[in-house]
Amino acid sequence: MSGGFLYQTVVPPEWIDFNGHMRDGFYVLAVSYANDALFAELGLGPDYLAATNRTIYNLEQHTRYVAEAHEGDRIGVDMRLLDADSKRLHLFSEVRRADGLLLALNEEMLMHVSREGDRPAACPFPDGVMAKIEARRARDGRRPAREMRAGPIGIRRKV
Repeated sequence: MSGGFLYQTVVPPEWIDFNGHMRDGFYVLAVSYANDALFAELGLGPDYLAATNRTIYNLEQHTRYVAEAHEGDRIGVDMRLLDADSKRLHLFSEVRRADGLLLALNEEMLMHVSREGDRPAACPFPDGVMAKIEARRARDGRRPAREMRAGPIGIRRKV
């Protein structure tokens, strides 16, 4: 598998549905595990939460299924940081089989929050974390742009 994958696994039997392929939710689970790896890279992992009572919440997520994964397939998640501001991350992920076959696309918007007080509240990233975010975004920006996106969905109606 590519060294660029943030998360890799072999599809276990319990991830397979009655159609004989990977359940839709497990594509999202794989992306979630890749998120954890990215958060660790950016200094936003469990130690950060314990020290600051701040963390990342998922605000919105879209998944586009392209091909089926099956039991025993080796899969990985390649992730790009498409954009960021002082409080949010816009991530784009490709779930691929080890041979490179594109299985799914995932796009999500995440928010940095403080869990102090009665309700979580959006708050800016600390300067050190923001520097890592900017470095990652610059690195990911040099990669080729994707033609397909997993973004907004809707039903088009003929008028």
